[in-house]
Amino acid sequence: YYRDTLRGSLVQLDDETVTIDTWYAGQLTLKRSLVHALDIFAQAPTFYTGPNGPEGWVTSSGEASAHWAFKNRTMVTKNQQGIAREVEIPERAKITITAHWKNSPSFSILFLTDQGADRSPNSGYSLNLSQNRLNLYRFSDNPRSNLVFNETIESMREVEKTTITIYLDRTKEG
Repeated sequence: YYRDTLRGSLVQLDDETVTIDTWYAGQLTLKRSLVHALDIFAQAPTFYTGPNGPEGWVTSSGEASAHWAFKNRTMVTKNQQGIAREVEIPERAKITITAHWKNSPSFSILFLTDQGADRSPNSGYSLNLSQNRLNLYRFSDNPRSNLVFNETIESMREVEKTTITIYLDRTKEG
């Protein structure tokens, strides 16, 4: 007898069914008799929300405040220096980042690395947006990086803001 855990937002609960909305499979309707338990949270557990200030942020040159400013819960770059923050990420996570720019976007988001202040870490991932090109690289212990995907997004030429959501599943099944 096997039990599984499904995570999602509760949509509907009645005598016969339980309906949840998941990020991985959309809405799922389950027979209520097959549901063992529901753990309901007012808000999904979060591992980091911010930025809440410049504290804890670093750059490859050390002090983040020399290259970045904190305004209205936002980190704003003064130049092209990268910024990093150590965050403990669970095995399954959703990372959402909102980026603003003027003219043409050009930035990278490094994640699952312990070398966030390095543009080319020995391990981890780098999601890069440059003009209308979006690509994802996977870095490993060998000196080469592996291109996971490379896409053209023509609509990026017309906007100065985007929200990027990264879904992570580092479990054996994921």
